[in-house]
Amino acid sequence: MNHGFKQVGLGLLFCLACWLGGCAPGASGAFDDKGYQHATYAYRVDATHAPDANIANGNLLGNEWKLDNFYRNARDRLAPKRTENYLTQYELDLNDDGKADAEEEELLYDLRFKHLKRDALIWLRTIPISDDLRDKELRVLVQRYVDEVSGAGFEAVKLGPTTTLVREKRFGASIIDRGPFKLADQDAYETTFDVANVDQVAINPNARRVRVRIVLVRTPFEYSARAQRAGLKSHKFAVLMLAGYANLPEDFATDEKDFQALLEHTAIDGKRGTTAVALETFSTATAVAADAKAPAAAPSAEPTAPVAPTAPTEH
Repeated sequence: MNHGFKQVGLGLLFCLACWLGGCAPGASGAFDDKGYQHATYAYRVDATHAPDANIANGNLLGNEWKLDNFYRNARDRLAPKRTENYLTQYELDLNDDGKADAEEEELLYDLRFKHLKRDALIWLRTIPISDDLRDKELRVLVQRYVDEVSGAGFEAVKLGPTTTLVREKRFGASIIDRGPFKLADQDAYETTFDVANVDQVAINPNARRVRVRIVLVRTPFEYSARAQRAGLKSHKFAVLMLAGYANLPEDFATDEKDFQALLEHTAIDGKRGTTAVALETFSTATAVAADAKAPAAAPSAEPTAPVAPTAPTEH
């Protein structure tokens, strides 16, 4: 039986929705004098620089980066932001009848950082996936992510069937490179691609683009879904970790070392480190230009896979 997992999308850039009932999501994790520890899953991210007084305040990447998805509350404690751009809603089909049996509102990000000087973003998420995607090759899931660049936004990947989304903008992606590796002794796959608004590119071939790197990691974690009506059993869904980095192409190389450092300092079940990536490279000369010539697509239901990219959005 393939249990369904649906992430609802109501906005173009983040595909988020507010759940109309139930409890608010708990904190994704907490900070100590070494770094960040997830509240549910057995993984942590330690600071990428020498220990200082600000690590417990979320300063994991150094002074040029700001922790964006936490804030200081009235008790002067770090708390996760709970506005709509930082929340996501899951609808879960526990008996494979095509109908949602449970709804859960969760925090969209585990960690999200904004660069203070450049237009760079780094984020980390843990994402439950449908049973029919549990055994899909990471290469396939990453490719579907890029294929759906015209969808929801490269930070808010959606896994599973989704609601109809009106697309106000169209984006095209051209892959630069991709390849498998190991992160914390877990199977992982990364790809780097450029994103552009194809309508703008059609008018100006030099229109602003964004370069994005996505790392998808298979984890040993499980997401426990509670049945919310009688006669149904609770169910556990597999969980993927998704790390992302976005920047202007001309600045990408400058800050990618910080993203790599975050990967190196991520420990899963006590193991950390990455292996070298044997990258397959691609020609990117015509991919976005070809998309720019394509007719505008009518609103339609999103496909059953990871969805992706738009340009970075500041809050």
